[in-house]
Amino acid sequence: GDEDDEEEVIAPAEVELAGSGCHAVLIIDNSGSMRTPDVPGYKNRAMAVFECLKRDFAKEQLKSGAADDVVVTLISMSDDATVLIDTKPLDESLIKSLEKMSKRRPRSHGNYIPALDKALDVMKADAANRSSVLLLFFSDGAPSDQQHMKCEHNIEIFQIDRKVDPKMQHTSKNSAWNCRKRVLEKVNTECCQRVKRIGQVFGRDKVIFRTLAFGPPKENFSLLEQMAGVLPRGEFQKLGLNAANLKTAFSSLSSSLLTLRTEGGTRGALTRRSDKVVDKNQKVDLNLTNVRGVDGWFIYAFDDFIGKYEFNDKVNTDASGKLKRINLSSQANGLAFYQEPFAEGAERFVYRCTEIFASDDLSYSYPASESNVARRHGLRFVAKEAKDVENHHRGRKFHETFARIQMDAAKLARYFTERLPSPQNEWNVTFINANIYGCYDGNYKSGQAWILVEPELDGKFTKWNNNAGEIRGRTSASAKVGASGGTNKFNIGSMAVFEEESDEEDEDNNESTPIEIDDIPQAFSHFSYEHSSGRQLVCDLQGVWNADDGFLLTDPVVHYVCP
Repeated sequence: GDEDDEEEVIAPAEVELAGSGCHAVLIIDNSGSMRTPDVPGYKNRAMAVFECLKRDFAKEQLKSGAADDVVVTLISMSDDATVLIDTKPLDESLIKSLEKMSKRRPRSHGNYIPALDKALDVMKADAANRSSVLLLFFSDGAPSDQQHMKCEHNIEIFQIDRKVDPKMQHTSKNSAWNCRKRVLEKVNTECCQRVKRIGQVFGRDKVIFRTLAFGPPKENFSLLEQMAGVLPRGEFQKLGLNAANLKTAFSSLSSSLLTLRTEGGTRGALTRRSDKVVDKNQKVDLNLTNVRGVDGWFIYAFDDFIGKYEFNDKVNTDASGKLKRINLSSQANGLAFYQEPFAEGAERFVYRCTEIFASDDLSYSYPASESNVARRHGLRFVAKEAKDVENHHRGRKFHETFARIQMDAAKLARYFTERLPSPQNEWNVTFINANIYGCYDGNYKSGQAWILVEPELDGKFTKWNNNAGEIRGRTSASAKVGASGGTNKFNIGSMAVFEEESDEEDEDNNESTPIEIDDIPQAFSHFSYEHSSGRQLVCDLQGVWNADDGFLLTDPVVHYVCP
């Protein structure tokens, strides 16, 4: 009942996740059906899974800096549950282990219950060392646990050949089929209870839970969907036998793990810089003409300014991924940013920033000199800089990922805006330009300071959807698969799979439901997936809106499928 659900939400976790970093527990189906050669481009289903797991999950985590802050456990699910990788750091050796796993021969049945029990055991054993947990349950079919379960008449009813004995050792066919139904219901109940138990042990909001269904369209995956609905951070994805969907799902899983690593209290091996303090009440005159070192500005000009760089879809980068250098705004010859940040995100500090003009009639020595003075030039900007020591030391490379993602999102946004049914500015979607600036500064370990710079947004900052499946103005329950089984099209976490609706239903919706401004970002996320043929999905949409410009967005997340 509702009262029981309320008690579950407020119940404290039984085991405290008191350490740092994340434990990713992967339950992978190794039943005989995984040998089926029906995934284009791969020898069989198992090879497709392990290749995508290696490339689109493990390698992507390594690129983002995962090491000591993430450990991985891999549980092979067949008749029993076998731990093949036990709390192993997510490093290069894990890649080699996954390559070996891909050569194992799938066998027997896929029993869900022992796999869930094993997952709880390994998660509890490592709980003191972690601050969060991620559990993946991957299967290509319905569970087989019922095969050796006894019905209420003490008969292993699923072991009986129905053609030989239609009554299956019961008094009638009706009695036998009722017993089969109750045994299947028992399997469903016990699996969901185990997922519920995991939430009770670690805290229902502490566990990111993903269930992935990778099988033919007619396969029954209703239990995987039910299991995902047990926990508030649970998501179900039905992938068919499409390798592109599989890649997208593992990319999404990697993004979820990155979210855990950067949430408060889960940063693990990433060390927050101690040289910066965020001042949310910072007072800076935004209309000033000159910026001065004595007022707290770092000013870079002449030989101290390296350059301004950008990615865009009209510029070809070479094989090493170098950025194209571009000109500053007219008459500008340098850059200045305020020495203390006024805001912060999960990974970056945010500073006031401006392009400047420094001349001989104004004082200028080295960048941090208090005697420096320069004229502010052009638009107001914000600068973003890594807030962790490790990413800070990566310099320009840290910012290139953000700039490239914003470029890809901007290109899709242009296509979206071009295809709007009528020219309404308020529906336009635009991602602001993100450029990378470099300066020489002896205060930095590398001798260089690199920042990502964007125009400052005017207006009320809003987030319309995020990377965890939440949508502005909708509760978690309504944005996910609910108890009624209805699916919200714009559930970001599982947007890789869209349920088709009948033309008649679409027409009814169009007639009865007016388009609201907050629906446009959700429509764009949907469009990004459809327009890219399932290869890109843009979410985490945030920024400002006004009637003249429409949506001006920044800092998106793009899920990619590698070609």
